[in-house]
Amino acid sequence: MEGTEGQLGVIPRTVDLLFDSVKNYKRIGREYEIRATFLEIYNEVLYDLLNPEATDLEIRMVSASSKTDVYVSNITEKIVENGQQLRALMDAAKRNRATACTVGNERSSRSPYAIMRLQLIGVHVGKQEKCVGTVNLVDLAGSESPKTSIRMEETKKISRSLSELTNVIMWPPAAPKFSF
Repeated sequence: MEGTEGQLGVIPRTVDLLFDSVKNYKRIGREYEIRATFLEIYNEVLYDLLNPEATDLEIRMVSASSKTDVYVSNITEKIVENGQQLRALMDAAKRNRATACTVGNERSSRSPYAIMRLQLIGVHVGKQEKCVGTVNLVDLAGSESPKTSIRMEETKKISRSLSELTNVIMWPPAAPKFSF
């Protein structure tokens, strides 16, 4: 997801595309605020990657009528104005992820999911339009064979979480929200 120094991965390319698009939309009268959160799910517990001391994180539905609008309570949210600020937050989040040595990798992510959520709030003052969109970028943990793992319970939880990914992907996406 992150790539290497010589070959950018999906996440850095998405960040570049996002801020290039925001700059282009500014030319036609749209302004955007971008809010970032970083979440890790490790051994079925939620962790705020920007504030490791945070507790009481919980996935909640925005309302009972909406089956697709969710949020995480008590998570740190930062407003970012450019790619450099977002990359600095990404680096801080990466340092706070759970890692361990495995048979296949000296420094392997142990959390099934690390999620970077970007909320884009666009406004066109002249037209009195507002739109809100969300980009979720998910970095999955590498899985180990149970035959080689020294962390059997952790491996089972990672495998179970990764198998639930199908349910997440099949979940119907929320329709874009526009207000006038």
